[in-house]
Amino acid sequence: MTECNAKQVRVETVSALEGIGQVNLERRYGAYVGLDVHKETIAMAVAWPGRDEAGPCGYGLQRRIVACGHDCEVVAPSRIPKRPGDRIKTDRRDALKRAGKLTGIWVPDEEQEAMRDLCLARADMKSQELKAHQQLNAFVLRHGHHWPSNKTRWTAAHYNWLEGLKFTHDWQQVVLQEYIGAVKEARTRVADMTSQMMRVLPQWQLAPIVDALTALRGIDKLSAMTLLAVLGDISRFQSPRQLMAYLGLVPGKHSSGGRRRQGAITRTGNGHARRTLVESA
Repeated sequence: MTECNAKQVRVETVSALEGIGQVNLERRYGAYVGLDVHKETIAMAVAWPGRDEAGPCGYGLQRRIVACGHDCEVVAPSRIPKRPGDRIKTDRRDALKRAGKLTGIWVPDEEQEAMRDLCLARADMKSQELKAHQQLNAFVLRHGHHWPSNKTRWTAAHYNWLEGLKFTHDWQQVVLQEYIGAVKEARTRVADMTSQMMRVLPQWQLAPIVDALTALRGIDKLSAMTLLAVLGDISRFQSPRQLMAYLGLVPGKHSSGGRRRQGAITRTGNGHARRTLVESA
């Protein structure tokens, strides 16, 4: 940051590579520079060729920049406004967008992000378990075997029935055992992740809110933890309507002139939290 004593004009320069590595300015690389000009400040954004935009690196870089005393916001690409007729997407146009048009997203602290990772990892394990169930059921049904619909699946009796199935060829028995093993392994992973979540719950700063949410019908501790891991402190939402919009549970709306039409929910919010609410209902 430099100051001009005559006009007290501050110029802030943000480089995409600052703090990551030294930039060899002697190289013949071009850069796109965007200026957000105000009366007292000029904010400069430098977009170097080959930079990542919607990268997979999480919030680590944002925290490092804030720790150095700078302001930094994370903006989701889906929330960057575009004109309906604007079909040209370049780094130069991105760099020249006005800062006032961009809305930053909420950045969780490290503890909150760690709990979110734990809850979402369990959700991933649960998806793998469901996929393993479907693959085993499809294989068994494809060869003419069917567990009675009035009996519960994945019980000891069901596993004994699966283990007792006989096929014409030995390698089909190998396939059956592999599918059964995949189901058991997936179920073990889900159980382990569930135990880990219950173990760390008392240490979490939002544990009292988890207990409060379990008073609601259909909400158990796992559901409450998943919701709060995704949402964070619910008080950051200014109104229930804003919370529902974040979850994508508000209806879509199209109005033109005197006509007004509402559609299905927008589904633009966080899918994990929305599925948790649906499963708990």
